Amino acid sequence: MNNSLSFLTGLAVGAGLTFAARDLAPALAPHARTLTKRGLKLAVLGFERGREALALTAESLSDLLAEVQAELQAERAMPPQPAPANNGSDLLAELLADEHAADVTPEA
Repeated sequence: MNNSLSFLTGLAVGAGLTFAARDLAPALAPHARTLTKRGLKLAVLGFERGREALALTAESLSDLLAEVQAELQAERAMPPQPAPANNGSDLLAELLADEHAADVTPEA
């Protein structure tokens, strides 16, 4: 519904401007070249700023990619860490035994 309303609004505005341009064209003709040049200048400036922003973004991403690659190479160069001999159940049993021994030890 909203898209069709936007389309109809755009169509009505376009038709109105078409009819208005017929009457306004003779009045705007002397200024057309100046307005066109200003519009083109703005377009060129906008394009250049966009290109600069894109170059800055590309440089930042390139730096970030280089950092990630360096970290990966450093991680690959490190010797592998030995895996624990057990899955942690022995550690739990050890802690429980120490706790039980503390409970049974008489206080002085």
